[in-house]
Amino acid sequence: MNNNKKVLFVYGSLKKGFYNNDILGNFKLLSREATSVEYYKMYPCMEYLFPYLFISDAYSGGKRIVGNLYEVDDAFLNETLDMFEGVPSGRYERHSVEVILKDEIIVEAQMYISNNGLLESDEVDIIPEPLNIWSKEYEQIGLRTNAYIESNLERQ
Repeated sequence: MNNNKKVLFVYGSLKKGFYNNDILGNFKLLSREATSVEYYKMYPCMEYLFPYLFISDAYSGGKRIVGNLYEVDDAFLNETLDMFEGVPSGRYERHSVEVILKDEIIVEAQMYISNNGLLESDEVDIIPEPLNIWSKEYEQIGLRTNAYIESNLERQ
């Protein structure tokens, strides 16, 4: 990988086949199965379209997060994805983290982690058991809910 290329770990709506994956365009998918070394708490947003991820540990219910790895460039991270993830507003922060590949190789990757202040907001659905993988089931709940809300708003 050349100097302006980075590895990106995605765990929510940016994963292959998910709602926002198209923003990754033609960037190379390196792995569909990668797992964070550290522990986090993942909760859905209230609309269930994407998850929030918070720093945690195994002792307080944190889990290793499962996601995809992409090869992206610095310009994309700095100019596009940071804006998309709300880095300037403080919603997310980009961190360098270690992830484990299927063959037990550990690589460094960029990952977006939610600002812990959001835990106190009404934007996060604090479900009883934090998630470790964002599934199509959650995304479909969000898409159906939002379609229902939009159709009702159009009728008014």
